[in-house]
Amino acid sequence: MNLLRLSLLGLAGLLALLLAGVGIAHAEPGGPRPATGADLVGSWMPADGQAGGRAFVALDAGGRWTGSDGCNNTKGTWRSGSDAEFAATSGPTTRIGCENVPIAGWLADATHAEVDGDTLVLRDATGAETGRLVPRR
Repeated sequence: MNLLRLSLLGLAGLLALLLAGVGIAHAEPGGPRPATGADLVGSWMPADGQAGGRAFVALDAGGRWTGSDGCNNTKGTWRSGSDAEFAATSGPTTRIGCENVPIAGWLADATHAEVDGDTLVLRDATGAETGRLVPRR
């Protein structure tokens, strides 16, 4: 009887390990995750390098942002919440014509922010991407 009990316990343990392994095998490591406020604070530039690094946005911990579309300065406010919620306002800007990367629009149109590796992805209410930013170095 003890041998049968040990065998059943051993099989149950083996089955538990196999099932746990199945769960691990299906997990997607490193995929996009909701951005936290701490993730957002910093200086960002377009991921595709538009405007040669002159276009940027800097989000501070106090909920304000400053930036440039490549030649026009702009600023506004921002906030984040649970489940990747994001909201930003855009303030006044100059109107010099240049490459005009619409970073202020990316922020204002976004309702969600997620982090994918070192990339900040902004999305609107439909889930469509409004902008993709990487850390400005």
